[in-house]
This record gives sequence, structure tokens and C-alpha cells, in this order.
Amino acid sequence: MDFISKSARAIAPLRAKRLQAGNAAQWNARVDLWSRLYLALAVLAVCQAVLMLLQTYEHRRFYQRRARRQPTARFNPRVELIIPCKGVEPEFNSLVKQLFRQDYPAYGVTFVVESTDDPAWQNLEPLLASAQPVPVRLLAAGRTRVCGQKIHNLLVGTASLDPSVDVIAFLDADVRVTSTWLRLLVEPLQSTDVGAVTGYRWFVPSRNDWPNALLSALNAPVALVLGNHRWNAIWGGAWSVRRSTFDRAGISQAWRGALTEDYPAWKAVKREGLRVVFEPRCLLASPVQYRWRDLFEFGRRQYLITRVYAPAFWWLTFLGELLFSLAVWGGLALEAGHWLAREGATWISLVLATLYGLATVRAGFRQSVAGAAFPEWRDALCRARILDIWAQPVLSLCNLGLILMSAFGRRVTWRGIRYQLDGPEQTQVLSYRRAQERPE
Repeated sequence: MDFISKSARAIAPLRAKRLQAGNAAQWNARVDLWSRLYLALAVLAVCQAVLMLLQTYEHRRFYQRRARRQPTARFNPRVELIIPCKGVEPEFNSLVKQLFRQDYPAYGVTFVVESTDDPAWQNLEPLLASAQPVPVRLLAAGRTRVCGQKIHNLLVGTASLDPSVDVIAFLDADVRVTSTWLRLLVEPLQSTDVGAVTGYRWFVPSRNDWPNALLSALNAPVALVLGNHRWNAIWGGAWSVRRSTFDRAGISQAWRGALTEDYPAWKAVKREGLRVVFEPRCLLASPVQYRWRDLFEFGRRQYLITRVYAPAFWWLTFLGELLFSLAVWGGLALEAGHWLAREGATWISLVLATLYGLATVRAGFRQSVAGAAFPEWRDALCRARILDIWAQPVLSLCNLGLILMSAFGRRVTWRGIRYQLDGPEQTQVLSYRRAQERPE
């Protein structure tokens, strides 16, 4: 028995070494297998990053080229500017004054609110009581239960236009405009193949905190998807359309039962075979004061609306973010596996550096656009700029999380109203809240 015990003790270290060697071999085999799979993923991710970088670079060139052009005074159709309002935005009075100082000879302004009890109505009444340099209308649309409240306001605002109106322009109440904004938004409509002209927003944190900086950084890439191409979509916060196109395309009919105005209007214009032109000089600052809960609710709502109204774009965005996140975070995990196997740095490190570098340069391009467009907001955008340029892997994960949140359910809250989206033309109003929330 002593002999057997001594033999077992002698064999035990050899057996342990063989097991360790076997485990190491299995570990290395698994790492090699995943590395080969990762190679195919990395090629796709790098190709995507290069294409997106080229697109962003071209957009920056387009913006710089357009910024040097002066607006012309040859095209001056009669314009009615419609602003749906709910609640009072920060610096709302300043926006109203800017709207009355547009460098445009023939336009009127229509403000539409839900009811006379709305704070916006109470705020607008004394402002509009004095004589204004342009004709002004203040309308109460009433509540709706068959579409979004904003849609209902727009339907009321466009239902009783003066026969002399040639162009209808739309603007959200939470942006800032310049004196030439309306002229720039209308000017491209003189081309007969242009159905609508759109601007876009750039979120500017009103508070120097992380939720608002993160929102600005997450939204920044969307602004540079728009450009000098035929795939531009309408952004409902700032756009214009000829009245004849509005009627012929049946935009009012397309809005009935909808929650949001931009996707239905865009599809109606495209059905007419007309282009949507993006005017980069109509990139507008939109101050935000979000909490973390507001940020998550806004992000989910935006992607849920996209999933209902433009599912192909939702899937494209989801797959793009998934590819980048898997390539970056999966590559980091594989490289850690190589280090644990004591193999040191591999080609995966080069892939990670390439992906990070391309994303950083692309973010630098779009931030240069923001710097040129909003020099007065440079300090407010500092934290968002740092996030956008240096934290792309983290931002991609956050964006992917918001997209996944929007994959479930059909209910959203927008400006204190709870909606059920049963389809692109089927919206139910479930409940109203007194709390005022910022619209998008």
C-alpha cells in the first residue's frame, strides 16, 4: 500500500502538467477559431467605417461649399410659416422675435397650440397683441384621439391658408434660427424637380452635464447622413414645400392617423418623383435640458417611430451599430484571450486601432461642421465634442441599447401624451398628463 501511495504521489504532478497542457491547447484552439471568424467580421467593419468616413468627409465639403454661397433675392413666393407649440421652451420669446425679423419680403406666421389653457397660448397672446411686421395667426386646434397632437395641430394650421400662399414652411418651437433662415429654406424650391427642402437640428446642452452631452453626441452622426444626394428624408422640425406639391402629393391625407409628420410627408413627396433637398445652412441649434430618464425615453421613441414608419432604415441602423460594436468589443475580448495565452499583441490590435482611428476622424469631421455652424455655442458643446470624438465605442454601445429598447412594444410618451402605435396610419391616444415634456 505504501508503494501504491508513493507511486500515486509521483504520478500526480505529471498528470497535472498534462492536464494543464491539454487545457492550454484547447484554449489556444478556441482562440484561433474565434480569431478566424473575427477576421471576416473585421473586414466588413473596416469597409463600413471607410465608407462612412468618406460620406462624412463629402458632407463636410458640401457644407463648406454651401456656406460660402450668398442667398439670392430672385425667388420670393408668398410663404406661410406654421409653428406647432406645446408648452414654453427655454428662450421661446427670443425665437418668436427672430421669426418676425426674417430677411424675406412676403411671409406670414401661424402658431398652433392644443388649447387656450396651454402655457404657449398664454405666452404668445401678449407678444402678438402689439403690431407685428408680418401677419400672424394664433390657433387652438383642440385635442385629438386619432393621430399625434402635433399632426392635429399641423392639419388645423394648413386647413385655412390664404389663397395667396405659394409655399408652406414648418418649424419646431425648440430651435434657434438666423435672419436668413427662411430665405435659405425656400430658395431651392425654385427648381421644378425639388419637392421639399429640409434642415436638421444639432442638440446643444443647456446644462453642462452628461445626459445632455451624451444626447448631443448620439444625435450628431444623423445630421451628417443628410447631404448632396437623392436619399434625403424630411425632418419635421424645419422644412418647406410648395403648396401645389403639398396638395398634389396628398400630404394632409398621409398625415391622418399618423403620429409623426416627417416620414409620411417624405413618402408622399417621393411618390411624386420629386427630390428632397437638404440645406446645410439650415442646420439649427436645439437647446436641451434632459435628465437620464428623458434621454432614454427620447431615444427609444425616435427608434420606435423609425421601426414603424421606416423599418428598412431601422434594420440598417441596427446592423451597422451591431457590426461596429462586435468588431470593437469582440476584438478586445479576443486580444485579451491572446494575452492570456501569452501570445502577446496580434493583428487584431491593428484592426482595433484602425476602427477607432476611422471613427475618431469621422467624428472630428462632423464636429468641425458644428464648430463652423455654431461658434457661439462652442463652450456648451465642449463635453459633447469630447464624447463624440474620443468615445465612439461607448457611444455605439449606447446607441445599440436604445435601438434594442425600441424593438419591443408599441407605446410611447410624447409631450405628456401616451400613444399606442398600431401602424403607420393608426395611432391611439391612451392618456394625457399635465407634465410638459420637450417635443422632438
